[in-house]
Amino acid sequence: MFQNGKKVGIQIKRSDKFLTAIEKLREKENLKDIDNMILLDGEEDITDKVKSGESISSFGFNDYHFIQVKLTENN
Repeated sequence: MFQNGKKVGIQIKRSDKFLTAIEKLREKENLKDIDNMILLDGEEDITDKVKSGESISSFGFNDYHFIQVKLTENN
C-alpha cells in the first residue's frame, strides 16, 4: 500500500527475497529503485532488512500482509 492509500497486489513465494517483490512493484508501477522508497511494516521501518536481501519468510508475515511504501520525492 502506498502512502496515498493505493493498494497494489504482488504475489511471490515465501522463500523469495523481499527484493523480488520490490522489483515486481517497480515494474508494475514504473518506479525508480528501492533507494527512493521507505518500506514500513506498521510503524517499523524494514527498508534496510529488505535491501540486505532477507527472504519473505524471515519477516514472519502471513498471507495478504500489507506493507506501506513511502516514495521519496525522486520517484
